[in-house]
Amino acid sequence: AGYSSVKGSDSVGLSGAEKKWKRSKWGLEELSKGKILGKGSFGVVRIVTSPDGEVFALKGVAKKQVVMDGQQPHIVSEKRVMQVLDHPFLVKLFNTYVDKSCVYFL
Repeated sequence: AGYSSVKGSDSVGLSGAEKKWKRSKWGLEELSKGKILGKGSFGVVRIVTSPDGEVFALKGVAKKQVVMDGQQPHIVSEKRVMQVLDHPFLVKLFNTYVDKSCVYFL
């Protein structure tokens, strides 16, 4: 409830790989939160489990801190780069979410 996908994922100006990007089928509220894996200056990474038992890392980035530090373009770039990554040695982006205080990368 109150969650939406990160803006900027429309097809205008996106490469073929970005247009083919598939999102996970779960909403943020459907993920069971687990232990914290790490904390940084912008947010927290924690383990989450999907309704069907898949385990993911969920990175939550504080929007207030991002705006205060003028890092909005970097968050958008991070999302766009992660959308096109497809390699077994690299982290895969499954979805993005937004609420009042954070942007989330699954």
